[in-house]
Amino acid sequence: MTDSSEPTLAAGSQATRELAVAEWLLVAAHNADEAVTDWRNTGLAVLECGGVFAALRIPALLVVAAARTSHPGDVAEYLAGALHGGPVIVSANGDQYYALVPPSTAKRKLPHGIECLTRSSLLFVPRPDLTDPNQHAHTSYWAVPMDGPGALCQPDAVLQVATVGRFRHTQQGGDQ
Repeated sequence: MTDSSEPTLAAGSQATRELAVAEWLLVAAHNADEAVTDWRNTGLAVLECGGVFAALRIPALLVVAAARTSHPGDVAEYLAGALHGGPVIVSANGDQYYALVPPSTAKRKLPHGIECLTRSSLLFVPRPDLTDPNQHAHTSYWAVPMDGPGALCQPDAVLQVATVGRFRHTQQGGDQ
């Protein structure tokens, strides 16, 4: 007889993690009930940066150059490793990546082309379970989902990815 409890426990653990992450993210909503409704109806909620998290916006061309691939699954795998599992959102049209970082990141000097979204900046944040670009076409999704409440990217790791991407993009003859 096989033990069928393992998949149930794993699925339960993932659902528990996603619920905890959702509750933590909702702290950044102007109206949590409205955000939950938006997640349910569209998969996206508008959350304010600068309170519990900030977001570093990185052009996709830099992320793709750093990862040396444009395949979404391979880019996600690269980011998960390079950012030590820190959470990253891909924009609906795929032209921007948003690494969630501590709000204190706003005080840092950033390289050209990288912007820190802080207080009064709004971000479309996907429901924590939206992680597959093939299933969720035409909407933002998590390239790297949050491991848990408050589990953010290390700003230095994000900036290193952007710097490597800029170098590789320039070496390939891209704009500076």
